[in-house]
Amino acid sequence: MNPRKLQNSLKKRTKILLDTSFILPFFGIRVSEIPEYVIDLIPKMSRNFTFIYPKLMISELIAKISKECIKTGRQVSLLKHDFETFLAQVDITIVDPTPEQLILAMELRVKGHRDIFDCIAYSTAKYEKALFLTIDDAFVDFLKANNYDISFIISYTNLKKLLT
Repeated sequence: MNPRKLQNSLKKRTKILLDTSFILPFFGIRVSEIPEYVIDLIPKMSRNFTFIYPKLMISELIAKISKECIKTGRQVSLLKHDFETFLAQVDITIVDPTPEQLILAMELRVKGHRDIFDCIAYSTAKYEKALFLTIDDAFVDFLKANNYDISFIISYTNLKKLLT
């Protein structure tokens, strides 16, 4: 997205939907595509933005954290501290689904996007009038190819330019 358009968008929108990839590092799960400085920015941004996360995506977060526990042998009981720390550092609102969000998510899935959680994130951001912070270029390409609005989708590089 053009930085000037994004700046205007940020003035109008105060919500940012975080893709799961931006939450995983708070649980010790490194996402190689996301530089550490971006993860450090998120708690600081809580002062100026409302972060949102769809309730329907909590299962994705739990599945990814559990998979990492299996892979590394980490004790699940130790995650309680990570959840408490994350919630203390990042002001995040869990968003209940609306019928419109569900219909759009299903429409995206039926049109061929295989990851229902991407579909849920997109539809939630759209109807919540939030920016959608994601690293999923393939999903953005799918949306473009199917003529969906991508004006509210941002990458961490756009975010960094505007906030530093």
